[in-house]
Amino acid sequence: MTWFASVYVRTLGVAALLALQACATPSSQEWPTTQVSIDDMRFTQSPRLSVNFKSTKGLPVGTTVVRMQVDEKGITRRVVLVESSGRSELDRGVIQAALGTKFEPYLVGGQAVPVTVLAPMHLK
Repeated sequence: MTWFASVYVRTLGVAALLALQACATPSSQEWPTTQVSIDDMRFTQSPRLSVNFKSTKGLPVGTTVVRMQVDEKGITRRVVLVESSGRSELDRGVIQAALGTKFEPYLVGGQAVPVTVLAPMHLK
């Protein structure tokens, strides 16, 4: 397989993954209106990135940005890709890691509320 064909197949794989993710999420489900930075959140379970180093041809490097829906209990319920690193393996790994992340509940006026979190993940 040529380099171009390999990149094309990987790109199709990411597109298919994102399409399936969109289909699995009902369109009536809105994102929480309270939007915060990942820096405003406190982890109770940190993300654990797992990427196959052989398939990435070395250590993964890049920035992937995801949007996370975190409920009032601090559980990550939904993650979507906002900005790709350009490496599908890294993007998939970041999405999976983000889905396993838990936080302390985000409080507004002393009350736990669901939030939308924008999270850039930098790997160097």
